[in-house]
Amino acid sequence: MTQPHDTVIEYLQHWAAERDDVHAVILTSTRAVPGARVDALSDYDIILVVNDVRNWAEDRSWVKAFGEELVSWWDPVGPSDDLGVATGGSIVYFADGLKIDFSLWPSAAITGMVERRALIPELDAGYRVLHDRDGITAPLPSPSFAAYRLEPPDSATWTDTVTGFLVGAPYVAKSLVRGDLLPARWCLDVDMIHTYLVPMLRGTSERNRGGPVSPATSARASSARCQRTHGLRWSHSGTGHMRKRCAGR
Repeated sequence: MTQPHDTVIEYLQHWAAERDDVHAVILTSTRAVPGARVDALSDYDIILVVNDVRNWAEDRSWVKAFGEELVSWWDPVGPSDDLGVATGGSIVYFADGLKIDFSLWPSAAITGMVERRALIPELDAGYRVLHDRDGITAPLPSPSFAAYRLEPPDSATWTDTVTGFLVGAPYVAKSLVRGDLLPARWCLDVDMIHTYLVPMLRGTSERNRGGPVSPATSARASSARCQRTHGLRWSHSGTGHMRKRCAGR
């Protein structure tokens, strides 16, 4: 299938081709999944297979090649449970709006998957090789695009989830009457919405679609259905939890 023109990917390929210390560049996540919903705000999830992961994590001057850095977060270099080798990574926002999530892998991460004849979930969900200096990625299996997919809940799980949501309602009401806003907010945002309501909405989407769907697709479908039917909109709060916004209620 012909890939649409993408100047960021094109630049990544040229940049890597000029560096002897970059063995491979792999695109993962949404932009690597055929037919996935991608827009101007979609970020780039990039695996850089490099000579020395720790050196790349400590000397970050290479990031300047992609633009003016606005803010970034760097994970410490450490052993990966999936790969069995030390890896690193970062989330980088650039001043022009570009966001790239870089993962730093040694070559052993690739050769290990080749020897095991199995991809880790991140790659099995979808990947695209953008650059491969030495051909180390050629023996990798093709992705199944099935990793991280959500299965419709069984009857018992569904009942427990609905019950767990309903149990929180009286506690929130009682806390509000007492003026205890912090426990009321915690129970509503974390317990009722994040722990129970979001899985309920995903379960509804999965059942309506008649099979497993990806987390991103399920969340978007749930959000759209709630907005159309109930006037509810969903967004992520600063702590990563979901919060409810009522429109016109």
